[in-house]
Amino acid sequence: LLPLVFIAITPVFGIGVGEIGLLIAAGNVLAGAVQLAYAPLQRVMSRRAILGAGGIVFGAAMTVTGLATSWAAFSAATIAARVAGSPQHPVGNALIAEQRVERARPAAIAVHIAGGNLGTVAVPLVGAWVIASFGWPVAVAAVGIPAVVVGALILVVVRESGVDRAAALAHG
Repeated sequence: LLPLVFIAITPVFGIGVGEIGLLIAAGNVLAGAVQLAYAPLQRVMSRRAILGAGGIVFGAAMTVTGLATSWAAFSAATIAARVAGSPQHPVGNALIAEQRVERARPAAIAVHIAGGNLGTVAVPLVGAWVIASFGWPVAVAAVGIPAVVVGALILVVVRESGVDRAAALAHG
């Protein structure tokens, strides 16, 4: 959705491709750097908590992005959303692997990634229509608000045994 939003906000905030490029670079670097912390963090914190909190913060940050009245506020909220969304694949895949017998793990992780790819196809199509019909703030809220709900549901519904965390801690 954000590439479409960037087109819409360029005249609103009076920015150009250079500023957008720096925002994308900053978000990618920070989200990638934070992903390095997930391996040790998963040994002391539940994956459910990491994913749930990440989803809630991601959704809140996306919603705040739609309320931004300046490029600085838009950028800060966008970067916060990128960082908060960063556990989805490394932590999500680890949680899926922990809940499946070894022979079922590849298929489960493939479904996880395929689901994300469906979103990659659907969001630009629906997002373009929402932006054209209702504006970019509504479009980012349409992503943010459901993400808060899903993050909260992860905290309430998802369970994990922690067996692999205990084994990892026991073996260093």
